[in-house]
Amino acid sequence: MITFIIILVIVYFVWANREWIKKHMRVETMTPRSPIPSGKNFQFAIYDDDDTDIVPGEWYKIKGWKYPENYLRMKDKYKRPGIVSPYEEKVMGMEYEDRWKNFLLVGDQPEFKLFLERESNNEFDKNAIKVMGSAIVDGKTVVKHIGYVQKETAAKLKKIDSINVGSASVSIPVEGRPLVLKILIV
Repeated sequence: MITFIIILVIVYFVWANREWIKKHMRVETMTPRSPIPSGKNFQFAIYDDDDTDIVPGEWYKIKGWKYPENYLRMKDKYKRPGIVSPYEEKVMGMEYEDRWKNFLLVGDQPEFKLFLERESNNEFDKNAIKVMGSAIVDGKTVVKHIGYVQKETAAKLKKIDSINVGSASVSIPVEGRPLVLKILIV
């Protein structure tokens, strides 16, 4: 009997507060991912173990890598270490609004580059830093929002004026694996 009364109280509470719950509860859905769209192939170079010939701004693999088949790297033009960490950091928020598809659109196009853009009007993080990608697609410059720098990293960078993307690595979404993009902030 007590269990029945508790259930009735919970049901009444939810019903009585349904408008407040709708307004304050954030519900997100995620579309199941597919492999790279039909006819879309990511181009990359394969190099020997010596990285002196690697072209900056070009996706590549090294012969004999032990990384998964879908893993690629991009060398950068910067010769300095990362500002916050010597390691690449995962780009966040790529699932939201299918931003990972934005990366696939521009990621292997001519003159592809990643850059960072502050988003001070972000309602969730006043220090937010967007990861943007640009490239030439069908003869036109296309700029796409790809994701965000991790919140903790963005907070550490709030007083630094000049921030850039150094090296990058990506795991292309194949066979149900998600797209994962990592960047080095210099």
